Amino acid sequence: MELLDLPTELLHKILVYTVLLRHVKRSLRLRLVCKLFSHAVKPALFESRLLDRFHTMNSGHNITGLRFDNRHTAEEFWHSYLVYRVRNETDPTVAHYVDIRQTAEAVCREMGADLLPTIDTVCWLALEHSLSCRNRRHYWEPRDPRPGDCAGSNPGDNLLSTAAYFNLIPLAKQLLLEGHCPTSRGASPTDDDRLFPPPMQLAALAGNTEMLELFQQHIPENEELPTKYGSNWHGKIAACSLIGAVRRADMEILKLALYPPSRSTPNSTDLQGQPFGHVDPSSSVGRMMIAARYRARSPEVHAYLLECLGGEIKLQDLSDDLEKHAGAGNLTMVRYLLDMGVPMTTPRGYEGCRGLTSALVAACYRCHEDVVDLLLERGADPNFGYEKPVGMEVELTPLTIAAASGSLTIVRKLLDHGAHIDVPAEDYMTRLPALYWAIAIEHTAMVQLLLERGASLEGKKIEAALELAEELDLDSMAEILRGLGVTIKLRIKSVAPWLVWAVYPRPIGDGLRVY
Repeated sequence: MELLDLPTELLHKILVYTVLLRHVKRSLRLRLVCKLFSHAVKPALFESRLLDRFHTMNSGHNITGLRFDNRHTAEEFWHSYLVYRVRNETDPTVAHYVDIRQTAEAVCREMGADLLPTIDTVCWLALEHSLSCRNRRHYWEPRDPRPGDCAGSNPGDNLLSTAAYFNLIPLAKQLLLEGHCPTSRGASPTDDDRLFPPPMQLAALAGNTEMLELFQQHIPENEELPTKYGSNWHGKIAACSLIGAVRRADMEILKLALYPPSRSTPNSTDLQGQPFGHVDPSSSVGRMMIAARYRARSPEVHAYLLECLGGEIKLQDLSDDLEKHAGAGNLTMVRYLLDMGVPMTTPRGYEGCRGLTSALVAACYRCHEDVVDLLLERGADPNFGYEKPVGMEVELTPLTIAAASGSLTIVRKLLDHGAHIDVPAEDYMTRLPALYWAIAIEHTAMVQLLLERGASLEGKKIEAALELAEELDLDSMAEILRGLGVTIKLRIKSVAPWLVWAVYPRPIGDGLRVY
C-alpha cells in the first residue's frame, strides 16, 4: 500500500513522528511535497508541541501592533496554534493556555456568546501582547521559576482588558471598583503579568468611546507610579489609549485619547501643560507621541501627530518611521512617507558603534512584495550594504535577507534590479551570501535560481554551507553541493554561524529552546 493510501488517522500519526524527527523548520518544508501534505503537516506539527519551544530570531524590524493590523501568513499560523493549545490544554501549569480559555469563558458568560469564536478573538489579543515583545515570550513556554519571569497572571486584569475590547461596561465598572487599573502600568509595579494589551488600548482600538471615557474618569490627571525599574506615570492622556487610537486610524478616537472630557480643563488644547504644536519631544508626552507615530496606520493620523509636536521636522528623523512601516507592510504609509521625501536609509547606534539599515531590508525581511516593488520603483538601492559605508557596520543586504526569509519572488526581483549575487569574500563569516541562506532553509528552487544567475561556489562560506547541510541532515542540499564539486577543506563547527540559530543552548525545563 502506498503511503498516501493509508487511513487518515495512521498517516497523521506517521507525520507526527516525522515532525518530531525533523523539527519545526524542516517539517514545514514537507508541506511542499504534495497537496495532501500541505494540509496534513500543520495538525501533526501542532500535536507534536514543538512550537511551545520554538522562536524565530528577531532582526529588530518588529513593531508592536503593526504586524497584527496587517495579518500575514506567519501571524495567522501562530494564531491558529495558540487557538489549538487554548482549546485543548487542561493543565493550568503549562504556560497560560488555561488562563486564556478561562478569560474567554468569563466573557461568554457575560455576553451570552459562543465560546469558540470568542477564543479566536481573545487569542489574537493574547498573541499580540506576547509575541510582539521579546521579553514576554515565556508566556507560551513551560513555566520556568527563574526570578523575574511571569509566574501567574492576574485574572481580574485579564478580564478588564477583554471587557474593554468587547465593550462590556457593567463588567468593567465592577472590575474598576475591585481595584483593577485600565492603563498599562496597572495597580502593580509592572504589567508583565498581563496576558493582554492594556484595557485603555483595547477600548480605543475597538472604538468603544463610552468605555474609554469611563477609564479616563477613573484615573487621575497625571500620577507617578513605581515600577521595578524605577518610576513611570499614567494619567487620563495615556500612552496605551493613544496607541490604540492611532492603530484604529480614527481621528475622533485619537482626539478623545488626547483630550479627555474629564480633564480639569476640558476646553484646553494643551497636552499635559504643553501648548499644541510646541510639545517637547523629550518630555513624557512627546516621547509618547513619537512612539504612536511609528504605529500610525493612516497619513492623516501621522500628519496630525507631527502637527501636535510642532517644531522643525527633519526628513531624516522620519526615516525610522519609513523603515517600520515598510517592515509592517503598510503600503499606504510607505507611499505617503516617500512622497514627503523621507530618506530610505536609517542611521542606527551611537558614536563608535554606528549602524545603517534601510526600508528595503525591512520589507524584504517580512516578505512584503508590494512594498519592495514600490521601494525599487522609487530608487531604493538593491545593493544597500554591499559596500559598508565608512564607519558603519551593515550586516545584511536586501538579497541576503530576502533569501533567508524564503521569498523566491523577492530574490528574483532584486536580481532583476541588479543586486550582487555574492558578498565580499573578505568578510569571512560576518556576512553570508544568498546561496548560503537558500541552503540553510532547504529551498531547492531558490538554490537553482541563484546557481543559474551565477552564484559562486568558491570559498569558505560555501564550504560552511555544506557543513551546515551535513550537520543538520539537509541531505538534498548536501547532495546538490557535492554534485557541483564543493568539498570541505576545513571544518569550523565550533564557530559555525548556524550554531547561533540552530539550537539556543540555554536549558529550559527539560529541553532546549529550538529555533
